Amino acid sequence: YLAAHNTIRALHDAPLLIWSDDLATGAQAWANACNFKHSDGVLSELPYGENIAAATGDFGINAAVESFMSDEDSYDPSSPTFSDFTQIVWKNTTTVGCAYNTQCGNIFPSSSSMATLHVCLYNPPGNVVG
Repeated sequence: YLAAHNTIRALHDAPLLIWSDDLATGAQAWANACNFKHSDGVLSELPYGENIAAATGDFGINAAVESFMSDEDSYDPSSPTFSDFTQIVWKNTTTVGCAYNTQCGNIFPSSSSMATLHVCLYNPPGNVVG
């Protein structure tokens, strides 16, 4: 996760991130519960931003980070909006912790396949005005 994030950040002149075991522990707790929704700040005493992604089939770390980046092409600096992409490249963010669970059977009820859920937490959070 860290290498994928830092590769993207380097392309956008954002400082490299440092891995946070505390954020990774929170991300793992959320992934273990197979919650395919945002956690609303309950996973850490630190404030954090969050990206989540899920899919069935082969959905590894690089695919998850690529899915976070899916809205990069539609980003317009003259009319900025917040997104998974902007959280990844947010320049004030300094740490990240991520985790995944490959055994989430309740995320896509119409599928008989297990889903993989990826969760990344960021501190300080991005996507804030100011």
